[in-house]
Amino acid sequence: MGKWRLFISCPACYNSTKSYWYHKDCGGDLYIFEDCYLQCDKCYCYYFILDWLFSCEDHRTEYRQVNVQKLIRAMCILADMYEIPFFTYKVMQNKIEDEAKKRGII
Repeated sequence: MGKWRLFISCPACYNSTKSYWYHKDCGGDLYIFEDCYLQCDKCYCYYFILDWLFSCEDHRTEYRQVNVQKLIRAMCILADMYEIPFFTYKVMQNKIEDEAKKRGII
């Protein structure tokens, strides 16, 4: 299964600055897997990407839920950067959208 260091713009707002993401609780680097789960490389917590909250320079003190459309755009850039095959990217996109629909957030 593919695993990539999470380097995207904030998936919770419209800040377009891309950055590497860290786990607030322990400072570990975050990685995304093909199954759309994020894992911290320090404490090894492992949750679906929609279960994480994000904070960036535009809302430093506020952790926000993912905006699904923003996340999909950010994931497209990530796929390009890491040369993730298109089929793999589409499977990831569909997984995120399907789960978001189940949760009623899109």
